[in-house]
Amino acid sequence: FFELLEEIFVGNFIIILGINMVIMSAAAVQ
Repeated sequence: FFELLEEIFVGNFIIILGINMVIMSAAAVQ
């Protein structure tokens, strides 16, 4: 169970990091 939870957490972390980079680059353009 914990292995699956860790896998989901890592996946979400990468997705959130990607979204953050997109938002920051969009803010830098403006």
